[in-house]
Amino acid sequence: MLVHASTGFSNYRHLSDVLSVYQQLKRNGFDDDHIILVADRSVADNPKNPEPGTIRASIGSPDLMSGAQIDYDASTLNAVDILRILMGQRNDKLPVVIPPDAGNNVFVYWSGHGRSQNHGGAREFQWRETDHHQGVTAQLLYEAVTTMQRDKSFRKLFILAEP
Repeated sequence: MLVHASTGFSNYRHLSDVLSVYQQLKRNGFDDDHIILVADRSVADNPKNPEPGTIRASIGSPDLMSGAQIDYDASTLNAVDILRILMGQRNDKLPVVIPPDAGNNVFVYWSGHGRSQNHGGAREFQWRETDHHQGVTAQLLYEAVTTMQRDKSFRKLFILAEP
């Protein structure tokens, strides 16, 4: 699961980072049935983008949006939805989730902003510029992973966060 958690053109790099990981997974043989991509396409379409619809890691590098199959527009989700996708809790709003399976190796990459308690936060991954305590807090993530572990929803779980 690849999560672009910020919003706005000023956070272009977060979308670029998520799409870079997506393209790397694709180059290494992962198909879209094994990748859940949560991203805000409006960053690519922003009027400030000199190449509308295009996201690049650096000038002259390949278009990272090319062929990207976005499963969820980040603007339609909240932080709890991300945890539900991770825990395999499918519903009408979330038809694509990580299937709970004791044999699955699960990789989660999160790119966005974080908040620490020192800066008025709650040790959380910020979700789309929301207020304090509306992101994925350390406690919420701990509870989700503990539930997944108890339910044998994965073999190995690796969470890489770039807040």
